[in-house]
Amino acid sequence: MKKTIAWLLTLALLLTCCPVFSLQAKAQTGYAKVTSADELVSGQYVMIVDTGYAPGAFDNGWLTAVQPTVSNGAVTDAKGGIWTLTFDGESVTITDANGVTIAPKGGNTNGILSGSYQWAWTFADGKVVFSGVGEDTVTLASNTDAQYGNKFRAYKNSTVTGDHADKYPSQFTLYLAGEGAELPENPDTPDTPDVPDVPETPVEDNYVTEPQVGVAYKLGLNQTVNNAIYYFVGTMSNYYGASETDISLAVDMYLETAEGGYYLYFLDESGAKQYINIVVSGTHINFTFAGTASSVFIFDTELDAPYTIVDGKVYYMGTYGNYVTFGTVAEDKVATSYLARLYATDEQPENPDEPEQPDTPDEPEQPETPAEDNYVTEPQVGVAYKLGLNQTAKNAIYYFIGTMSNYYGASETDISLA
Repeated sequence: MKKTIAWLLTLALLLTCCPVFSLQAKAQTGYAKVTSADELVSGQYVMIVDTGYAPGAFDNGWLTAVQPTVSNGAVTDAKGGIWTLTFDGESVTITDANGVTIAPKGGNTNGILSGSYQWAWTFADGKVVFSGVGEDTVTLASNTDAQYGNKFRAYKNSTVTGDHADKYPSQFTLYLAGEGAELPENPDTPDTPDVPDVPETPVEDNYVTEPQVGVAYKLGLNQTVNNAIYYFVGTMSNYYGASETDISLAVDMYLETAEGGYYLYFLDESGAKQYINIVVSGTHINFTFAGTASSVFIFDTELDAPYTIVDGKVYYMGTYGNYVTFGTVAEDKVATSYLARLYATDEQPENPDEPEQPDTPDEPEQPETPAEDNYVTEPQVGVAYKLGLNQTAKNAIYYFIGTMSNYYGASETDISLA
């Protein structure tokens, strides 16, 4: 009798457990593959391109790349790549698991920013393409180049559809979280992520994408660890270019046309050109500047940053870790570094290569009237001046023209030649 009762109790226990197992299996349905445009509704998605990679989250002008696990037509482990898509007709907003909504950098420019934006979307052959609207002629895509680790951002349409389109997969297969489904277990991505180290408002990184000769820029780098842009101030800190976050302390940087690219230079306190050079120093490749140019820079239209070639290898300017000075960045270190880029200045000083001639009186040479000696009493950093001397014996001001006459600086009275 006791054995019968024990057997019945065991059977009852097994029967009560069975519904629990059934409910648990039903709850963890994961993310189901979207096969038609009619299935696209506002909700949580995993978005995977043909390489198997998916965007993870917004991070310093990129979307990180993750590899979700797909089994039997469904994502069983999102690996943190969970996005909220909010559809409104032919528009959609795209928000990562940290609550950051993404937007193109603007115009026909590669890049990605945080901010409210309505992307356009199209559905064809079971895949979705996300595109910019209006003047934003870009498409959200991955970069398969090894140095970028399959990360994502908006790329120019001409890049995504050009000769190297296979390097920029932009067609996403979407997987939608099922109704009432629990998110797959993922210890790295809790349901309510706590991201204390990410600033609520990243510093605005408005670097120049199409620099021009004769325009003054600032050389800066966006150090995301400190959430600040650091600008080159025209001096060295040991073997590195010194920097400040105050843009008013930065020197004006100019491009000078050179064979195969550009020279980069600024004017020192004496008005002399100082060229940025990337040089070999022992076993190191160093950032430095000198009165003569030895480095020809080429503008990388994908990274929007200047680079040069030393001993057959590509080097950018920039830094890494939590450093804030300007050094060199090898091509294979770009993905983990902060590149130096050119930033526009609010006020454009005179172009030292093409100085504007100030208004002159109709009869400048008046022996009876001494030459007007309007020298500057409070010079400022970042403003272009002429170096001159008032030779009263000849009743004229002579300006330094940037050449030598034997052991002396040559001069002319014509300020336009200075």
